Amino acid sequence: MPWASRWLHWSVILYVLALGCWLPVVAIQVRLRRLARQAMLAETPLPPDYWRWFKVWFVLGVPAFFAFIGIFYLMVVKPL
Repeated sequence: MPWASRWLHWSVILYVLALGCWLPVVAIQVRLRRLARQAMLAETPLPPDYWRWFKVWFVLGVPAFFAFIGIFYLMVVKPL
């Protein structure tokens, strides 16, 4: 398999996109867990800050998910 294949270049680009989305997600998940634990211990509803970070988490997850779907497609079909 030549390294100059276009499908391989696109899969690497999609990997970089997915990684760029998911690295911040890890830090956000830690923050969400901390906020949820604090709310649980205090027996209070989740704070607005939790929901703000959850939206960011979700928005970053959508392009990463589709990037991984694209990578899977490119590696199976190798269309380019």
